Amino acid sequence: MAEAAGKGVETEGVLKMKKELQRAVEAIVEEDDDDCDLEATERAIRTLCALKDLKSMQNHQPYPKFGSLGFAEPPQEFKCPLSGIVMEFPVVVASGQTLDEKSIRRWLETDRSCPMTKQELPHCDLIPNLSVKKMIMEWNKLHSADTPASIVDKKEEHTTYSNEEHLMELLRRLSCSTDNQDRDAVEQIRKLTYKSPSFRTLFGKIEGAIPCLIQSVGINHDLMMQEDLLAIIFNISTDEDVRNKIVADCGASVISFLITSLGSENSVEMSRHAAAALNELSKVDSYKTKIGESGVFPSLFEVLRFREGNLFSSRDAALAILNLCTVIQNRERAISDGAVMPVYEMIKDRILIDEMLDILAMLSRHQKAVEDMEGIGILHCLFDLLKESSTTEQNKENCVAIIHAMCMSNRRNLRNVDRIENGYEILSQVVRTGTSRAKRKATDILNRLSKFVYLHSA
Repeated sequence: MAEAAGKGVETEGVLKMKKELQRAVEAIVEEDDDDCDLEATERAIRTLCALKDLKSMQNHQPYPKFGSLGFAEPPQEFKCPLSGIVMEFPVVVASGQTLDEKSIRRWLETDRSCPMTKQELPHCDLIPNLSVKKMIMEWNKLHSADTPASIVDKKEEHTTYSNEEHLMELLRRLSCSTDNQDRDAVEQIRKLTYKSPSFRTLFGKIEGAIPCLIQSVGINHDLMMQEDLLAIIFNISTDEDVRNKIVADCGASVISFLITSLGSENSVEMSRHAAAALNELSKVDSYKTKIGESGVFPSLFEVLRFREGNLFSSRDAALAILNLCTVIQNRERAISDGAVMPVYEMIKDRILIDEMLDILAMLSRHQKAVEDMEGIGILHCLFDLLKESSTTEQNKENCVAIIHAMCMSNRRNLRNVDRIENGYEILSQVVRTGTSRAKRKATDILNRLSKFVYLHSA
């Protein structure tokens, strides 16, 4: 129905233009050759061009547009009901409604009810809506090519610049260090690097762009600006080439700033952006050792503990740990800095189970990690996970791999495993139904248990 109505409106517009064109042409034809009506001629040319543009839009426009700038209209479901703009970090409140995290946090500072249903919320925990976030990111990626090169919105006047010229102008203003200009420039860079992949790539192409940005970190101490700068670092670090250039140009300064911003004394938003940026920068293989040497692990573990209903930061911190721990020296540093306990606490609380078991399976290759796991009695927790029907096959595989590593590291663990297995036959079930790797590990454990029992019964 809506589509048909739209076509009707467009057809009416075409008819009006045709009538206007006909009148203009008739006025031209009726004039003598020596007294041609220039105004009618110009009107005919303008109408003809407008008619051509309108017909072209009808035939080729792939999706609806809004505003004079031609953006693709985002689905209503992607917009925060409070702010009316596309959500950056969609979260679910206790009433089941999805809103942008920043907007709902401000709401909850003064009101404990749901802004949509008006019901009193039993708690203020915010659960990330990862499926909606993923859909928004995919939509942004799909439609980013249709976003104008760069848009400045000031006093409702829209001006389009070339990306490169505009970024250089914003960086120049940023380097001047006057408060009002700084705030405006940083906010614009944050919005543009969030919306436009082409704008992000410029930080890898314009020489001195990244050092200029990072230099402003030390100059400006306003918390809102610090938060914006962290968001910019994260935004541009999602581009692989820019990520490598950040590390090459100012790696040490950036990592130091990110680690400082992770602490629980900072805002949730600062911690979240810092963890997300570290996750991206930890993908640079050549710099993983340097990041590990910077003392980053205690701060990442603190983010795991300091959750407050925000799992975005915890998940990014977990992914950064996983990236860094592909390097042996970093695994040793993480274990030495106490990795096992915060990871175990997350597993025990059934939070980010996938990531936590991946980390623990990686650390279990080291003797010190096994000793730490023995000290907190982690075997029972792993067997409980194996018994739960909701545990995925991949997570069961990791559980069995950790149990196997513990049995290989210390034969005394076989006694505890034997006691649990005799009561529940959990590993025997894995041998029948698990993944090929889980079956192989479980079979080896059971074979060793048989030898262990035989030796101790002889």
